[in-house]
Amino acid sequence: MENQPAKQCAEKLLDTSHLMMRTIRPEPHKAPHPGLSTQQFRAMMMIRHHEGFSLSDLSRRTGSTLSAASKLIDGLVARGFVSRESAADDRRRVALSLTARGKDVVESARLDVVEALAERLAALSPNEIAVLNVAIDVLRTALVQTGRAPDKNKTHTKKGDREKA
Repeated sequence: MENQPAKQCAEKLLDTSHLMMRTIRPEPHKAPHPGLSTQQFRAMMMIRHHEGFSLSDLSRRTGSTLSAASKLIDGLVARGFVSRESAADDRRRVALSLTARGKDVVESARLDVVEALAERLAALSPNEIAVLNVAIDVLRTALVQTGRAPDKNKTHTKKGDREKA
């Protein structure tokens, strides 16, 4: 039997996701991250949350090909935002990490995104904001329990992952 209320909620969530992505897109002309694309921002946020992420992990998490993820990281490495090093536990695996400059840039972009979202949410009443906070917590819990959202305490690399430097 189909869970119609869950399906309706999923439809609303999916229909709203494009608005959320448009709102969180970093503004490309703002310093100190001129030209930072949404994909680069997302990749840097993932690396920020999962220091030592592999290129394969990033590719899986973003739904992109290994080639596309590699090209994306090449650009971030060239700009001095990301570094690639052999993983401590397996020298054949490349671990990604943010450089000091990359940490500054992603934090600045993150604060811009928070500000943009806060501006949109300012029109809500305190009650509506409280309801939204509870709903977000419920959604996060449901996604983590079903394996659809990252658990910040989990390691996401598989021991069998291998990639070229």
